[in-house]
Amino acid sequence: MDYQGVKLTLLDSPGFNDTYRSETQILDSISSFLSGSYSHGFQLSGIIYLHAISNPRMEGSARLSLRMFRRLVGDDSLSNVILSSTHWSRVSLEESTRREADLQDKFWKDLLDKGATMMRHTGDRDSALALIDALIDKSPVVLDIQHELVDEGKDLIDTAAGIELNKELLDLQRRYESDLRGVREEMETAIRANDQRNQSELNEIRHQLDNQLANVKRNQSSLREREHVSSRDRQRMQSQIQILQMRFDKEKEELERKFNHENQQLRSRLEEERSASANSEFWSNVTDITNTLMNGFFVLLSVYAKK
Repeated sequence: MDYQGVKLTLLDSPGFNDTYRSETQILDSISSFLSGSYSHGFQLSGIIYLHAISNPRMEGSARLSLRMFRRLVGDDSLSNVILSSTHWSRVSLEESTRREADLQDKFWKDLLDKGATMMRHTGDRDSALALIDALIDKSPVVLDIQHELVDEGKDLIDTAAGIELNKELLDLQRRYESDLRGVREEMETAIRANDQRNQSELNEIRHQLDNQLANVKRNQSSLREREHVSSRDRQRMQSQIQILQMRFDKEKEELERKFNHENQQLRSRLEEERSASANSEFWSNVTDITNTLMNGFFVLLSVYAKK
């Protein structure tokens, strides 16, 4: 879009509470885009983090999203970040203001202290443009995830965001495994007591925990697989760079040879032209002198005849 004489590109990224995609898939998607765009010379001038003020509290997924956001962006780029609260019309102004103060004094405090800006988005055009106005004159920044993946060549799992997500997955794994142990112990007690109803309920809980644990392990495997893919990508890229370097060196050598040959030919032509020019000037001078002498002879002859 064109705004105030500036061409803007607005990008919408998924959050880490997506219904259909895992946290690992979301991290992979975001990091791939950011590293790819940075590799091609594109940088972000501003980042807007949206949080629904209608949420009664900061749940686990919201806290994870905020932690992942910070790891992706990095503290050095927080001056280009706006933390914006949305959905103000869904809650009373009094309650929304209380929640906003809670965000400012607790959950967002550290980011605000390090340079981020807090703004409201009330759902209308003016408040949306106010967010853009606050960022439009900012200088482009390099995000931490871009620096780690592109400049430092790290695997995704070794970046700050990858480490944070892996830590979250390990915590979930330990919690689910602990819950499963508790459910199994309760099931054994229910079986001994022949409590069919309790067995059925516990079996359903165990099934849910098994699925959640399996999802966590799939996420961990995907994150580790991304590491192997990154390594293969780097090896392939290094191989391509070597091939391109060899081609470049060969073309450079050929161009230098061609340049030297043409330069030598040019020098030879210049020498020939300079020599020809010198000869031409010499004979021109001889002709001028001869003409002058002849003119003088005729003048003298003419004067002598008159006498």
